[in-house]
Amino acid sequence: LNTTTQMKVIKQFEDVVATPHVAELDTHFFWLANFAVWTTHQCRENFDREDPEVLACGVNQVYPVDNSTCTGAWMPNILQLREKVFAEDPDTCVAYDGGVCRPTSQMHNEDLILNNTEDVGSWCPVFDSWDSDKFSF
Repeated sequence: LNTTTQMKVIKQFEDVVATPHVAELDTHFFWLANFAVWTTHQCRENFDREDPEVLACGVNQVYPVDNSTCTGAWMPNILQLREKVFAEDPDTCVAYDGGVCRPTSQMHNEDLILNNTEDVGSWCPVFDSWDSDKFSF
């Protein structure tokens, strides 16, 4: 899937859960969105893992065919996908996470370095230029 198609599919999911016929559901529960986050520095799998010596996020996984990592990218939020909800007060819980996109102010520093963040207010995780073999790896 190209990056725009990934974002369109996620948008369809968000549009469905926004209807009154479906209960509120965070975007990260949709496999494609969750996978896209897994490929970034926002991946949470490294914080709670069975073996502390084994990192579990895509940015840490080496694809042996070409020795690249399973690292994704951040694209400008051109489709107005939902952003992740952040509590204004760090001691406050929020009921829902919302989307997987993030404002520039909430991006990981390493992701900011990889992207030209000027004039972009919101970013969405995607995986780019992966062939089917790498995707199934």
